[in-house]
Amino acid sequence: MEFNFKIINLVVFILLGISWVLLIVSYSGYWYQRNDGTVYEYYKHDIMLHTSPGYNDYYTNWGSDVYKHSLAIVKASLAMAILAWLVVSFTLVMCILSFLGLLSKIPFVPFPTVTKFLPVLAFLFSLLATLIFTGVGLAFKKDCQNLSSFIDCDVLGHFIHQEGYNYQGPAFAWIVSVITNFFLLVASGLSIALAAF
Repeated sequence: MEFNFKIINLVVFILLGISWVLLIVSYSGYWYQRNDGTVYEYYKHDIMLHTSPGYNDYYTNWGSDVYKHSLAIVKASLAMAILAWLVVSFTLVMCILSFLGLLSKIPFVPFPTVTKFLPVLAFLFSLLATLIFTGVGLAFKKDCQNLSSFIDCDVLGHFIHQEGYNYQGPAFAWIVSVITNFFLLVASGLSIALAAF
């Protein structure tokens, strides 16, 4: 067996491995938060965590009727993050096959060339997940307007808003998705420019 080991391929592999882990962290954590200094709400695709002094409540069906537009944005972002993770997973397998010298022996499909460009596809899916999610503020505003005409919903129309103790904006997992985009962008550039699978 002949090994195809190049340092740049290993660097791309490591960057993709880091991205793979970060994507798991991003779609398993809370992407958005709202708080007034006392009551905190954290949102992800399947759970809303509502905390205040003395108790925590988890709502597993938080977007069914009241927050249907917001949940649609969250689920669209989740779908893109999962697609990015699948592409990264497939690319990691292709890198391993390349290290073992097996990738170029697979007939009919030019996998070495395809593997060079797969990180770009993963980056685009991850970037879409991050950018789609920036519409969640407007979705919360629309949900608020559908809920009641007596509530001032304009403050909800921003992705990031802070006024006194009140804050709404991205939570830890969304920030992780931004960091993931950086790793995938670097992996894409190195893969296209320098890697040889």
